[in-house]
Amino acid sequence: MNALLVSFFAEVDERNYYRPKAEALKEACREFSVKCVIRELPSLGYMKNCLRKPQYILDQFDSTDRCVFWIDADSSILNDPAPFEQFPCDVVAVTGKYWPILASPLLFHRTERARIFLQEWARLCNQVLVAGGIDLDHDILCRHLVMNDWYKQSGISLVAVPFTELDHIFKMANSSSGEKREVMSLIGKRI
Repeated sequence: MNALLVSFFAEVDERNYYRPKAEALKEACREFSVKCVIRELPSLGYMKNCLRKPQYILDQFDSTDRCVFWIDADSSILNDPAPFEQFPCDVVAVTGKYWPILASPLLFHRTERARIFLQEWARLCNQVLVAGGIDLDHDILCRHLVMNDWYKQSGISLVAVPFTELDHIFKMANSSSGEKREVMSLIGKRI
């Protein structure tokens, strides 16, 4: 894989759920010769940690000349992820069971349109952070950038690959901390 894999984690409670997962992800990157930047950041709480994801990705995008590949730090890479970067578009995502795309994994090719996509996603998440609102990065991504066709109107090409076509490459995790359950109940979801 030529893309730079980026991720971060921030422990939200004393269980230290994310650290061993992130270490395993780093090990998988070494095994498959994937360059990565995976950092531990101070926790701001589950929701705020999620909302800072697009800004982190944008910062990484701006600091490299490679495509940027985001995967949540508690996910696993089972095989070489290079096929994920072969789609000729600005943004590559996967479809979810109930959502048009998921917020992990995501690949941003080296295009100005990919950068615009990241900037808008980061702007919307930062608005929620500043206003003290209740929302998550994934919901903002789907509602404001995908489901209302903002990306199409902005000339951004996005390929959404069915996750079932990639489940031999990635294994997605779904943490269930008490804080996450609380946030999800506030926004009307269930884990």
